[in-house]
Amino acid sequence: MSQPSEFEPRIIRHRISEIEIFEVTVQELDALEGAFAQESRNLAFFTGDLSISATCAISWLTIGNALIPTAHGIWLA
Repeated sequence: MSQPSEFEPRIIRHRISEIEIFEVTVQELDALEGAFAQESRNLAFFTGDLSISATCAISWLTIGNALIPTAHGIWLA
């Protein structure tokens, strides 16, 4: 049998000594699914809000001094 080269993966096997099984009800799965969906919506809203806020802040900083006060009011509206 040839020696394994440094690029060949080594396979290491371990014996499983214990397995724990938890019973989960349909109601618990539904509650977890609902919580995950709500967190996904929250994350999507946060990232969208953050990008809009960053865009507004960058544009305000770059053109803020170049506009006359009336243009500032129109731009903010």
